[in-house]
Amino acid sequence: MTIQMHKKLKCRICKKTIKKNNFKLCLTNAPLIDDFILEDSSEQEYLNDINTCKFGKCGVVQNPSNRNLSEYISTYGHFSSAALLTKTFMSKMCDNLMLFFKEVNGRDATSVFEPGPGDGVKLAYFANKGCFVIGIEPNQGLVEASMNSGINTRQGLFNRSTINSTDYLSFDIGVTSYTFDNCTDPLGFLRVANLMLKPNRLIAIEAHDLSEIERRSEYCLFEHEHIEYLGAHSIEELLRFSGLRICRINPIDKKCIRANSLVKRACKTATPFEGIYKPAQRNPKNNSQCNNFNLIINSLVARVYKWVEQKSEILVGCGAEDRGVMTLTQLSNTQNLKKFLANEMEAQMGKCS
Repeated sequence: MTIQMHKKLKCRICKKTIKKNNFKLCLTNAPLIDDFILEDSSEQEYLNDINTCKFGKCGVVQNPSNRNLSEYISTYGHFSSAALLTKTFMSKMCDNLMLFFKEVNGRDATSVFEPGPGDGVKLAYFANKGCFVIGIEPNQGLVEASMNSGINTRQGLFNRSTINSTDYLSFDIGVTSYTFDNCTDPLGFLRVANLMLKPNRLIAIEAHDLSEIERRSEYCLFEHEHIEYLGAHSIEELLRFSGLRICRINPIDKKCIRANSLVKRACKTATPFEGIYKPAQRNPKNNSQCNNFNLIINSLVARVYKWVEQKSEILVGCGAEDRGVMTLTQLSNTQNLKKFLANEMEAQMGKCS
């Protein structure tokens, strides 16, 4: 797959030019996590370094690469709704939002939109409560799976073109999981979400929590596809600038939260601000966050490598989807580790790579 790239790199938030000292982590020769190639294929695998930076002006940790991944994203078929934990979380999120909406507005919510709904399982919980639902999903296969389940889904990226037709306006609730932190224009994403909501209506955003990623040394989450790495303060400031006020952080029982998820529930209070983004308050953790991440990750990889090399037998590393793939890519030098990568959907059909 050919990935186009422009040379000059700028912060996706404050638009300042990124300099060498802004980079905090580099993972070398990393593939796209959903671009599986069979052994007998003549296709060239896409491999490139993932450089992650933190820009001081806005404090948002991000992958600044301006590679054009739109063709790849349209075929990106990852979803996790088959897991019981995920289904429980989605059900709890639906119940929580519907209850809170009624407390605030004195009536039941009747309409819900979701950018990146995957196969539509989360929207189905809202539909079962009588809501009109619509998903905006770039992958054609997932759109078909969602539509076959009775969930109204349009194919496309979530951007300003989404609101060109009137049926995309005036929703009660917006909800999205692991999509906001994968978009190349996060402020544009939030502006569109704001315009699609009625005043005083709600949006819930599930993203990976940067503080938890750092605490757990989860280098497997640094991917070409993963654009922003956000903590509670970063998301709150971006929401504020976009006319969305935080109502609650992690409103769902912690036992139901997925891994390192951070859930923000926000209410539309104003139209988005115009002009260059500037946080109202600096993050008190900003000066230390991610400064030693490269050292921490390299140390972790070295320890895993040493453990593998001490084994007399051959070990097999199984990687399915993003985390498994990215974990194994940084263990490329060991001779005692045989890597097996399987796309979950293809493996179910007997096709592995």
